[in-house]
Amino acid sequence: MSSHCLPPSPSTCLLVPSYNVYDVHRLPHGKGTYKFANGNLYKGEFENGQFHGKGEMHYPGYGKFVSQYENGRAIGGTFLFEDGLEYKPQGWKYCVEGDRRFYHEVVDPRFGLMDE
Repeated sequence: MSSHCLPPSPSTCLLVPSYNVYDVHRLPHGKGTYKFANGNLYKGEFENGQFHGKGEMHYPGYGKFVSQYENGRAIGGTFLFEDGLEYKPQGWKYCVEGDRRFYHEVVDPRFGLMDE
């Protein structure tokens, strides 16, 4: 997957964030929602102002990234496109060497044989 196909990085969008649950030091803490200035939205767990625990980064118009976070960094994860296609770095089976069909060509009978 080339970088021009990826949704914008959340780290480049921290201009006017809003959050709904703070600790005593006014840092995001516990379960909550963090909205970035560009409309991206993180829903999940925080610790000491960082994404920490289970969380989902929502990219309007693209889909969402579901992951476990540790001290602000994603550990693994899955990207779910808005059309329902699930992307995992391991086991990706669409538009690969030997089979250049896209997702809709594999799962939609109008485009030929469906894979089981």
